[in-house]
Amino acid sequence: PIHANEFYQLNTEIDDHTTIRLTGMGYATIFNRDFKFKQVHFHAPAEHIVDGKVNPMEIHLVHENEIGQTVVVALFPTLGNANSELQDIINNFEEGNRHNVSLKLTNWISSLSTGFHYQGSLTTPPLTEGIEW
Repeated sequence: PIHANEFYQLNTEIDDHTTIRLTGMGYATIFNRDFKFKQVHFHAPAEHIVDGKVNPMEIHLVHENEIGQTVVVALFPTLGNANSELQDIINNFEEGNRHNVSLKLTNWISSLSTGFHYQGSLTTPPLTEGIEW
């Protein structure tokens, strides 16, 4: 199970030529272990295939604990009406620039209890292994 605290807050949008990355602050308890939120970024289409299906988008929430272990929580949004906060992030994209944002991640997630759990690697360079998903 995953539980995010109420201060799960995004503060900066970084557009680094290939990725929209949002940094901020917050803590999550994942499998009864405390992790500090590091950043969130997006992949379109999704990188994971679940039951033979590729979702149009995947959101990666990256966390790290006090001893340097990394866990990434992947979310698969459903198609439907645009999420206004997510649409604003996309609309404000300016290659190579940073923007101040103020978004609460708990508006996207509050408590997740189902999914898959495995050991893998980062999906972008430096492709670090030993990452918990």
